[in-house]
Amino acid sequence: MSSLAPATRYVNEARRVVARRYGIDLRDLPSQWWEVFPFDDDPAWKFCVGRAIDEAAWRSNVDPAWLRPIVKNLPGTKIKVLDRARELMRQIAEDDRAAFN
Repeated sequence: MSSLAPATRYVNEARRVVARRYGIDLRDLPSQWWEVFPFDDDPAWKFCVGRAIDEAAWRSNVDPAWLRPIVKNLPGTKIKVLDRARELMRQIAEDDRAAFN
């Protein structure tokens, strides 16, 4: 999960423009499992997903490096990771609001 990579939906949009302009066939790329609108283009989201994977690994007493590549194949874990990432995003937003009040 590179923090510099654009969301796949933006890449696919660019590919569609190029395909139309040059009359070539470019199929859409599949989205990453963690790309969930509207969070997917926020760099904090990628951090939160990574942190949620780490937490899930720690709770299961496994190495996060082992869990990262397979979490997409574990539906229950994937849902828990995305839910925890959303909680972390809310915490960041609440902390920011409190800091500016």
